[in-house]
Amino acid sequence: MKPPSSPERTLAVILHADVVGSTRLVQQDEGLAHKRITEAFRRLSGYVSQYGGVLHEIRGDALLAEFSRASDAVAAAIAFQYRNGEENRALGDDIQPQVRIGISLGEVIVADGTVTGAGVVLAQRIEQLARPDGICITAAIHEAVPRRLPYDYQPLGLQELKGFEEEIRVWQVALKTGEGVPAADPLRVLAQTAGVSGKRTAWVVGGVVALVILGTVLLSSLGSHVWNLPDPAGKYSIAILPFDNLSGNPDDEKYSDGLSENIISALARIHQLLVVARNATFRYKNKAVLPSTIADELKVRYMLEGSLQRDGQRIRVTAQLIDTASGNHLWSETFDRELGDFFKVQDEITLRIVRSLQLELYETGSSLLTKHQTDSIEAWSKFYEGRQLFFERKRDSNRRARLLAEEVIRLDPDFAYAYNGLSWVHYMDYLFGWTEEPQKSLADSKRFNRESLNRDPQMGSAHLMLSYYAMGEKRFDEALQHAKAAVDFEPSNALLRSGLASNLLAGGEYRKALEHAAAATRIHPKISQAGLHSMWAHYLLGEYEQAETWAREMLDRYPVRARVVLIAALTAQGRTEEARKEVDQVMKEEPDFKASSRKLPTLERFRDPSIREAFLHQIVAAGLPE
Repeated sequence: MKPPSSPERTLAVILHADVVGSTRLVQQDEGLAHKRITEAFRRLSGYVSQYGGVLHEIRGDALLAEFSRASDAVAAAIAFQYRNGEENRALGDDIQPQVRIGISLGEVIVADGTVTGAGVVLAQRIEQLARPDGICITAAIHEAVPRRLPYDYQPLGLQELKGFEEEIRVWQVALKTGEGVPAADPLRVLAQTAGVSGKRTAWVVGGVVALVILGTVLLSSLGSHVWNLPDPAGKYSIAILPFDNLSGNPDDEKYSDGLSENIISALARIHQLLVVARNATFRYKNKAVLPSTIADELKVRYMLEGSLQRDGQRIRVTAQLIDTASGNHLWSETFDRELGDFFKVQDEITLRIVRSLQLELYETGSSLLTKHQTDSIEAWSKFYEGRQLFFERKRDSNRRARLLAEEVIRLDPDFAYAYNGLSWVHYMDYLFGWTEEPQKSLADSKRFNRESLNRDPQMGSAHLMLSYYAMGEKRFDEALQHAKAAVDFEPSNALLRSGLASNLLAGGEYRKALEHAAAATRIHPKISQAGLHSMWAHYLLGEYEQAETWAREMLDRYPVRARVVLIAALTAQGRTEEARKEVDQVMKEEPDFKASSRKLPTLERFRDPSIREAFLHQIVAAGLPE
C-alpha cells in the first residue's frame, strides 16, 4: 500500500476577513442580508484576484485568501475597504455588510485544496482586533510592506492572542488621506488565466502580443501609479489595424472590427506599451497602406494586421505582426475554427505568439490580469452593435443602445461590459437632457455602474464614471482618485487620460492636466475633449497665445465654448478689437447667450470658485452679456 504523501508546508501571506455583526443583519432581513454579504465577498474576491492572490474558501460570513507578497495583500484589502465603504454609503438602510480584515505571515499547510496552520489562525485572531471596515496586520507584514506606499500605520502594541504563547505586535493600516490605492501589476501569470474555464478573457490576447513585442515586459515599481504616457519615444508602440472582413457580408464586420477593438482594449492595459486608439487606426480600414506610411503617420514601431472570413458557422482568422522599421513580418498565422470558438481563437493566437518567440512567461515574475467577457457570441454581437450606437451621441441612438444592453444582460447576466454600457447610456440621458426624469437617470447610471464594478473591479471606464459622479457633487479629491485608478488600469486609453486631465484641471493642477491631455492626443490625435482641457490649462497658466491656438483649433467642434475662451485669451493679450469681433460671432451663433449661463460646463467644475468669477468678469468686460 502506497504511504500517504506528507502535507505541503509553506510560508505564506494570509488574508482573513469576516462580516461584522452578520447575525444582526440576518435578523433584520435574512434574504437581503445574504444577498449583500455575498456581493461584498464577490467584490473582495475580485480584488484578491486582481492583486495576484488565491481565494481558498468562503465560509458563511468569512473569507480566506493567500498571497505571495505582503504588499499585494494590503493593497487588495485597502482597495476593497474603500470600495465597500462606497457601496454601503449608497444603501438606503442599515443592512450594510461592514468587513474586518486581518493579514499575517506564517507557515501554513496545503492539503486537499485547503489551507490550515498557524498563519491562518493568526490572521483570524488579529482580524478580530480590527474595527469595522478596518485592517489589522502583524509586525512581519508591517516590516515587509515598502515604506514608499501611501499608507498610515497605527500601532496597537503587543496583543495576547488565544492559542499563541507569545504576545504578537499588531498594527492598523489605512490609506493616507488624498492618496490613491496602489495599482496592481498590469499582468497576471498566463497559466493562471489560460487554465480558467468559464468567461473568456478577450484581452488576454493583447497582453501576450505585447509580450511578443517587448520580449520581456518591464513592470512598473510596485505600488506606484503609472500615469505618464507609455513609451513616449515610440520604441514600444503599436497600431492595431482593423481586421479585413473577407466574408462579403457587411454584417460580419462586427466580428472583424470587434476582434481589432478587443486587442486594442487589451493592449491599453500594458503600462510600457503605447497603443494608438481605434479612431486613429480605423481610418486605414479597407485601404492598402504601406507599413512605413503608417509608422510615419502614427509614430509607431509595430503594427498588427489581419483578416477574418466567415462561412456559415466556420471562421478563418489570419494575423501578422510587422516591424514597421524594417517591414519584416515577425509572426504570421492562420486559424480555422467554429464560430462558437471565436474567443478561443484569441487565446490560441496568444499561445502561438509565445511559442513562436520561445518566450518563458514564468520567468517574467509577472502575471496577466483577466477581464471578464462572455461565452455567448450572440450577447457579444449585440453588445458590439449597441456600443456603435452609443458613440453616435444621438438621443434615439442612445435609446436603442440601452435596449440592446438590456437584451445582452438577459442573454448573459454576468457580462460586466453590458452593465457598464447601461451606466453610460443612462448618464448620457442625464447629461444631455434626453430624459424627463434626470435624477432617475443619474441614479440608474450609478446603480448599473456598481453592477459592472461588482463583476469587474478593474474596469477603467467604470472608475472614470465614478470620478464624474464625484466631480458633479464637488468631491474633488475622491473624483481625482477614481480618475487616477482608471488610468492605472488602462494607461493607453485616450478617453481615460482625458478624464484624468479634466479632474486635474478642476483641482488646479494645470501642468499635470496638460501632460495627460497631451498623452490622450498622442494616443488619439483627434480626441477633442483633450483639446478643450489644453485650451483651458494654458489660459489658466497665463499662456494666452497657446490658449488662443488651442481655442482656434476647437472652434469647429465647440463653436461657442472655444470662442468664449478665445475672447478671454485675446482680451488678456490686449487685442480688444479682435476680441469684440469674436463676441459678435458668439451672439450670432447663440443670440440668447449669457455669460453666467451653463453654456460653459468647465466653469462649474473648478474647485476654486474665484476662477469662475474672474473669468466671467473678463468676458463680460469684453462685451458678452452678463
